[in-house]
Amino acid sequence: MVSREGRDGDDVHRPRHPARSGDGDGARGDREAQTAVTLPLVWTDDATRNLLEIADYIAPRNFAAAQRLIAAIRHAAETLPDHPHLYRPGRVAGTREAVIHPNYILVYQVTTTIEILAILHARQRYP
Repeated sequence: MVSREGRDGDDVHRPRHPARSGDGDGARGDREAQTAVTLPLVWTDDATRNLLEIADYIAPRNFAAAQRLIAAIRHAAETLPDHPHLYRPGRVAGTREAVIHPNYILVYQVTTTIEILAILHARQRYP
């Protein structure tokens, strides 16, 4: 017969961390009550031009792939206000880089705004 007691005689089915048992108290509830501050998203002229050049290059070869890539770039940029430090630090001090696709990198800077600086092909020399 198998005992249902742990080493110290406690029932093994009892939660080890009472604060995590879902009773609604504790730090988790406090964090959810806080309101998040989101930073405005700004595209530089260079970044906008990069996006259009990428679309113009890929679309004649594979229109659906161009649409998917542009949508992925825009989606990554649109999520930055909620998680500005999600992606890796950039090669240039003060920047960050989001690898959108193995071949494309979104370069941005976080200050009082989130500024999209460039969209680069991975083989481009940067900076």
